[in-house]
Amino acid sequence: MNYKGLLIFASSILLLLTACAGTAYKLNPQLTEGPEAGKLPLNKTLRSPMNRPIIFVHGFMGFGSSSETGISFPYWGGTVDLEERLRSSGFEVYTAEVGPVSSNWDRACELYAYIKGGVVDYGEAHSQKYGHARYGEYYPGVYPEWGSHRSVHLVGHSMGGQTARLLTELLAQGDREEIVAIEDSGSGGLSELFLGGHSWVSSITTIATPHDGTTLTTRFRNSGLLEKIFARLVASSSLKKEDPLIELHVQHWSTLKKPNESFAGFVRRVINEDLWRQTEDFSYYDLTLQGAQRLNERTSTQREVYYFSWATSRTMSVDEGGYHVPMEGMSLLLHPLARYMGSLRELPGGIDSEPQLWWENDGIVNTCSMDGPSLGRRAVIVQYSEPVTGQWNFMGTLKPLDHLQVSLVLPISGDAPPGYDSLAGFYEEWCDFLYRLPAIDD
Repeated sequence: MNYKGLLIFASSILLLLTACAGTAYKLNPQLTEGPEAGKLPLNKTLRSPMNRPIIFVHGFMGFGSSSETGISFPYWGGTVDLEERLRSSGFEVYTAEVGPVSSNWDRACELYAYIKGGVVDYGEAHSQKYGHARYGEYYPGVYPEWGSHRSVHLVGHSMGGQTARLLTELLAQGDREEIVAIEDSGSGGLSELFLGGHSWVSSITTIATPHDGTTLTTRFRNSGLLEKIFARLVASSSLKKEDPLIELHVQHWSTLKKPNESFAGFVRRVINEDLWRQTEDFSYYDLTLQGAQRLNERTSTQREVYYFSWATSRTMSVDEGGYHVPMEGMSLLLHPLARYMGSLRELPGGIDSEPQLWWENDGIVNTCSMDGPSLGRRAVIVQYSEPVTGQWNFMGTLKPLDHLQVSLVLPISGDAPPGYDSLAGFYEEWCDFLYRLPAIDD
């Protein structure tokens, strides 16, 4: 398939994304009741005199605001430029751009460089282990002064929440393997990211994040389906860049590309030879239940960081078997995925959980996976009453809202989070909430 064919395919996908029906709201009983149902229980204190920047982190197959393409729209906002809207409301926000198909480790390293500035350093030990280049692209940095007493808020949608968690863990705890690798090689140049001891994150907010993975990954076993996904990615990448590996932030994997091999040929070989399933340094693995469990085992909650989680759901049980089906208003593209997840009767091996607990979903991620990490290492997760650091403050389930609608305003679907007139209104209030959080001494 040539580049033009990929663009045509992707354009049809974008049209499907807009084909949504219905806009009825049903308030979630987990949220407040009455005329203010669904509204945030805001901290009434004044905004902090030092308002930290808020960094939005996209999920799998996402993109940042700097992507130059004639067919894509902002990941955050869709038909509404959420970044611009929030800035006009007085918030200092940035929409990060990291690898859309990369592993959480690689994305965390890229997110660090995106904020701080500099060349991405994936680590000596990590790059040797997984066989790719140690260094990636250069970022100018949106907040070069980032450091002690100049922390940031991280807001991650979907996989972006996992990425934010790992970045915070590396900053606080460092990585022993990277320290030893540099000591053994005598090459020097250890990235500050791997040193540890850095309390540079004020809060993490995860929205529809698969903390325990998503059962949808068990459906991704068809090579043709994977080729379509990469086609969408290439079509969304910049038409001005000659090498798609650069725009997809995977140029550090160029060592696997054979001489004179076309990008399309490289993608087909990676997929058909199952190279994408043979490595754990890839988004697919990180989104599986086993991959999420491994991330949970290596990360912990930091006592000086606020953790907030939002869940989403747009399915309902309709028969005696309890299977979940899409509710009215779910994006049509997600219907078959929601039905698949809503009736999966067997979880991957090694996962000790009841399948029916995973049936409710938002079309991409199981709702039970969104409140916080449970597999591998169960974090402390509490229903929100007041902001407390060092634990997961679960804000509730936004229902009915699917995985796309919580970050996008699509041309046809006008659905907003329950209790809000618009998606922008929800994020404006959330940013205000973050600005009012009690400061934690560094």
